[in-house]
Amino acid sequence: MNSLGYPVIDADGHVEETGVDWVRRLDGDWGDWAPRYISDGRHESGQGRLTIEGKVFPRWEDKWGRGSRPITVHKPAHQWTGRPGMTDPKARLADMDLEGIDVAVLFGGALSSAAIGLVENPALALATCRAYNDWLAEYCGAAPDRLKGVAAVPFQDPEAGARELQRAVREQGLVAVRVPTWPDGRDPGARRFDPIYAAAEELGVPACLHLLSARTVGADRFDNFFLKHVFYGADVFMAFAGMLAGGVLERFPGLRIGVFEAGCGWIPYLMERVHEHWELFSDQLPHLTRDPAEQMASDRCFYTIEPEETTVPFVAARVGDGRLMYASDYAHFDCMCPDSVSTVAGRSDLGSDLKRRLLGENAARLFGLKV
Repeated sequence: MNSLGYPVIDADGHVEETGVDWVRRLDGDWGDWAPRYISDGRHESGQGRLTIEGKVFPRWEDKWGRGSRPITVHKPAHQWTGRPGMTDPKARLADMDLEGIDVAVLFGGALSSAAIGLVENPALALATCRAYNDWLAEYCGAAPDRLKGVAAVPFQDPEAGARELQRAVREQGLVAVRVPTWPDGRDPGARRFDPIYAAAEELGVPACLHLLSARTVGADRFDNFFLKHVFYGADVFMAFAGMLAGGVLERFPGLRIGVFEAGCGWIPYLMERVHEHWELFSDQLPHLTRDPAEQMASDRCFYTIEPEETTVPFVAARVGDGRLMYASDYAHFDCMCPDSVSTVAGRSDLGSDLKRRLLGENAARLFGLKV
């Protein structure tokens, strides 16, 4: 247990799939289509850019922009980029102890991002997801009480995705399913994806909306990293609105949804927008019986915060203090590790009860964790 006296759960940490022989791990002979990491001029082969299905992912211009200068982070607290713990669970546990994190929920990087929504061949997507889930379960096996993995399933083939989710949860012990913001080029609220949501509901695990590492609204519109990154999270709340308007929560009344890596300041804005449009145009959504704004504040929707986000007290008052969760974003270049927990715990504008819920209780409810 950390020094705070209650469990701290990181709702959104990351692993990185570099340094793994994915060609060997995938079922079948995929030849040049099999995923592998290649040299990009800055990293050695096995550590650089991902190629899968014969394509490089993400495209450099999608993620950073042709007009961007080399990226330098000018905030001293942001020092934990690319830690060994992204691939080595023992190093991860040491970093968690230093930060004061008891349990970490783990999302993947480029490989799993490509597999769940961007690879065009459904069979390759499934094979990649299976290999990734097996690897992630092995990673979490170093400390299964502290490391909790989020499954990747192929949204390109929802029936196969549902079966893989059943396997990943029941056989591998993973605790959630990752939902891409633009799965297979579609709105995640589309009925096409119902088999995956039905499986998640049956298993009692949440559907977690999380960014892909490129192909975002900002990537499509801007050619400068500053603007791309400012709007990095816009895809998340747009996709969440699609799930609300699509009726996912009404079709699956036992399903919980988590919304990740977008902060929380957008939540009141979106609530006002969907409420106004529900009053004006509810006939456009004849399948809904409930105002989407009410659904956003229900006990089935959860949202991560940024440690220094000034809107946290207001948003907690708006949606309830049982909806927001701490997330480290370990170990991306803009994370606040190893000071993210202490930053939240040390805030004078948050009450002690809210801090306890932010730092652990709410994530435990979303993921069904007993800590």
